[in-house]
Amino acid sequence: MKINYILKLVLVLLISANINAQNWYLNQVLVGSGGNFSDPDNHVTISSYNTINQITSDFGSILTQSIQDIIIVDNYAYIAAQDSIAKYDIDSYEKLAITSAIGVNKLHMANNKLVASFQYPEIDNFIKIYEIHNLDLISSISEVSGEAAGLTSIDNFIYAAVNGGWAGTVGKIAIIDIHDLSFIQEVNLDSLG
Repeated sequence: MKINYILKLVLVLLISANINAQNWYLNQVLVGSGGNFSDPDNHVTISSYNTINQITSDFGSILTQSIQDIIIVDNYAYIAAQDSIAKYDIDSYEKLAITSAIGVNKLHMANNKLVASFQYPEIDNFIKIYEIHNLDLISSISEVSGEAAGLTSIDNFIYAAVNGGWAGTVGKIAIIDIHDLSFIQEVNLDSLG
């Protein structure tokens, strides 16, 4: 009896996985490639790899030498590239917006706002919040104590890893209210972080 139950369960799982798998397909892969750092005329390129015909097509360029992050939200790619944040429509490949963001590190979408962490050469305001349509700066979080990296959001809060940069010895987590964009606190993880 137990064997029959397990076999039926496995069969149901396989059928449901097969049905679910038929609904998903990969249309394209976006690739951000940093330029040659020693050549100031070699810039970041943004490309699309078509998974069906296996052709790669360059569709964008950002006039800087390195890329830190790309996030996809709906039909838009948001790209953090050394000193800029750019927004592209991934269907038409049109660059919709670009803004100066020297030291930008990681990006995250929360509550219809673009959250960016910052590192050197930025020396303060290590978390900044941008409007998602035109990338206008909405808020700078000045209370974050050092260079920041990874970002996530859960419920009503944005969590930012504060690693303090290459010389940092203590990890911290900054917590920001997602609605009014106020700094809540910074949790010190001591040397374990």
